[in-house]
Amino acid sequence: MLKVAIVVSMVAVMSASYGGDNGHSRDDYSHPIPYAYGYDVKTEHGAQLSRKEEGD
Repeated sequence: MLKVAIVVSMVAVMSASYGGDNGHSRDDYSHPIPYAYGYDVKTEHGAQLSRKEEGD
């Protein structure tokens, strides 16, 4: 009985689909997503660190 349960559970796990397309989906990179990133930090020693960048 235990062997049957193990075989049935293995078949269920192996036949389960990952996502709706069996894991073979493609990401849509046709349109870039705009972003903006930046930081401005002053250290304890008085140094000023900053950076800003933007992209499409």
